[in-house]
Amino acid sequence: MKRRILPLRLAALIALAVAGWFALSGAPAGSVVAGPNCNTSSAAIDSAEQEMLDLINDHRADNGLGPLAFSDTLNKAAAWKSQHMADNSYFAHDDTPIGRSWIQRIKDCGYNYNTWLGENIAAGNETAAATFLQWRNSSGHNANMLNGNYTVIGIGRGYNASSPYDWYWTTDFGGYNDGYTPGPTATPTPTRTPTPAPPPAAPPGVRVPGTPPDNDGDGCTNSRELGSNPELGGARNPNSFWDFFDVPNATNRYDGTIDLTNDIFGVFFRYGTSDNGGQATINRNTNPLSTPPLTGYHPAFDRSPATPGTPSVQLGPPDGQIDLLTDLFGVALQFGHACT
Repeated sequence: MKRRILPLRLAALIALAVAGWFALSGAPAGSVVAGPNCNTSSAAIDSAEQEMLDLINDHRADNGLGPLAFSDTLNKAAAWKSQHMADNSYFAHDDTPIGRSWIQRIKDCGYNYNTWLGENIAAGNETAAATFLQWRNSSGHNANMLNGNYTVIGIGRGYNASSPYDWYWTTDFGGYNDGYTPGPTATPTPTRTPTPAPPPAAPPGVRVPGTPPDNDGDGCTNSRELGSNPELGGARNPNSFWDFFDVPNATNRYDGTIDLTNDIFGVFFRYGTSDNGGQATINRNTNPLSTPPLTGYHPAFDRSPATPGTPSVQLGPPDGQIDLLTDLFGVALQFGHACT
């Protein structure tokens, strides 16, 4: 049996042990062609989007909450967003190719009220059921769907065969019912088998309007990540979810701090596991916000090396192997860093 030798700093941290989730509450469709602001060829609801509303409302009913109603303006914002991600091959709450925040997009689409706002996005699955499961299995996204302050929703899915994940979904939530006029059923989107490796649902966009943006949803605001102090979340890429090595705790929560019990031990006990070249059931493309098994490989505990020329804390997405130099050293170097 091969012995594993810990790096000195990690061993010291473990010796010491022996002697998000990011979520801020808010204040009081078809086939579309995304324009530069909020122009869509159609924001009509298709059958899959209607199914998504039914799934969310059933889920709310099971938890003692009232149903959400469609909003014309939020449907437009969600439809625009999903198609814009598909057409421009990116995955983030803010409209990064045109430098617009997700809240400003919602306002540009006509939902301009002083009320609760939230957003979930996901990619890689054509069906409502599969996408709903992505969100339900993530504590932050699930909290959006079960937020009693929301009364309306906009739902849109976009498709582009040339994009990395084919299918992109958006749900926009609001606290003020501004009305909905049912339109004609949208023309069905051409069917295409989803790619076998969908990305995670992006961390939920739940922010008070006007507060600092967090493009990648990792719990560190853009201004923090662009700062110079790594211990406060600085020297990082505000568009990369992976460079803050916060891993889920025993209840699948992200606490915004790189600590010993959850993060250091969490990675150490999975050291040496891999995803069998991407072929394992749980592999590098599995939703990292999904509940990890007690042992074995899971992408929440895996990173790839920082790009040459960038700070060492700017780790990349999972490479399929939880190893010494990238993962154990990577999480150890971030020990004590916090974005809470």
